[in-house]
Amino acid sequence: MPRTKRQTSVPKNKRLNAAMSSRATKGAASNTLPKSIKQIKRELSRELMQYPIVSGIGIETNLQGAEQIKVYLNADDDEFRKTLPDKVDGIPVIVEMIGPVKAY
Repeated sequence: MPRTKRQTSVPKNKRLNAAMSSRATKGAASNTLPKSIKQIKRELSRELMQYPIVSGIGIETNLQGAEQIKVYLNADDDEFRKTLPDKVDGIPVIVEMIGPVKAY
């Protein structure tokens, strides 16, 4: 089966996957059972790592001690940033442009 080129950007006016958008919020509360931040990161990784612009996804603690998910991008793309949620299951999603990643 021939390989197909991966999609490089998100279609205009489309938030990431309907499954993710049901969990993604702009500050609204969720009525589902709470998930661990590791589960949320794993699910978000499945959604985002298909895009070549995404270098990685991690979990970090902010200066106030709260956990957040960080999405690392290898290029600065405002259109792609607009597709990302501010929060997923109440956990803040932060974006950082780190440039291309090379394995040594």
